[in-house]
Amino acid sequence: MKNSKTPFLCGGIFFFLISGIKQGVSAREHAKGIKDEVKNEDIMDDLILAIVGRRYSPNKAEVSQYRSCSANGTSGIPFDDKSVRDSLSDAIANNYIAPHKRITTFLDKYMVGEQQRTWFVKALLDIILHDETIAEDECFYIQADGSGKTKSEIRDIRAFDFQPFILGVVHFIVTKRYGCNKDGRSTFDAWKTKEGNEYRYNGNAGEGVAYKITVNDCRPSDEIMSEPDSEPETDTAPADDTRSDDELIFDNLRRPVEMFAEVLAVQKHQLAEQIRANNKKTGSPEDEPETIEAEVVDDEMPSGAAEDAKTVFIQNQTNIEHQTVNNFDLKDAHDITFNL
Repeated sequence: MKNSKTPFLCGGIFFFLISGIKQGVSAREHAKGIKDEVKNEDIMDDLILAIVGRRYSPNKAEVSQYRSCSANGTSGIPFDDKSVRDSLSDAIANNYIAPHKRITTFLDKYMVGEQQRTWFVKALLDIILHDETIAEDECFYIQADGSGKTKSEIRDIRAFDFQPFILGVVHFIVTKRYGCNKDGRSTFDAWKTKEGNEYRYNGNAGEGVAYKITVNDCRPSDEIMSEPDSEPETDTAPADDTRSDDELIFDNLRRPVEMFAEVLAVQKHQLAEQIRANNKKTGSPEDEPETIEAEVVDDEMPSGAAEDAKTVFIQNQTNIEHQTVNNFDLKDAHDITFNL
């Protein structure tokens, strides 16, 4: 695409405007040797991250050539790569949240003022509406839901969502202006001014839009921003979060009860043997005091044997409790004490 008309929307001009916004040092200070705090190559690297999803670390020469529209693209600035075009188009159509979040992060870093943002939207709007190489039916995906508006429809819009608008312009540049960054050279020449060895923006972008526009902040909501772009966390929520009160209490009580039952099963035979031994104890009438036979009532254990069994049971209860405590961490039962 050969172009000598101004303005022309391409990646170099888009970045030239961004680098103009970040100019925090006046011309007089530049003349004194004071430099900008933010380097253009750092801004470009962050922009690539926002568009592509990973860093390429372009060097100063690559950024300078791209920004001045002297080169279409380099290995460090991959906006001409088909894989980048396809990936961004797929994300806009099927996973809008991902590029929306990334462009929001980028814009939060470099354009924090309302005046800056309004000017940037108005400058891009001016270029779009007056770039004769953009057809009236060309679609820009500038809506908050990822949908598009044609250039003709954009002429009637007075309120713009900031982040989606910028993302839509970026998408147009990557998918429709690849291989023609050099065609923006005439626009760069018209808007540049030289200070020392550095070219700086000194244009009139935005002045071609005579009407007032409103620029709204349109970032992903807190709920959307928390959605992962990548694979979900492997950690699972504690089971306590999903169990009912009854289930939670039962599960915590079941373990010590089961352990008690196991211990009781082991001690049961010993308890029975001691009861039998006591029942068999006999003595001569001369040596033993007179005893009263225990009366059997309703098939219950004789009262004498019951007293012996009670003594043995108390002793074994102590053993059971001791064994249970030694083998069970009371923290698992939330400090519940059992009176057996």
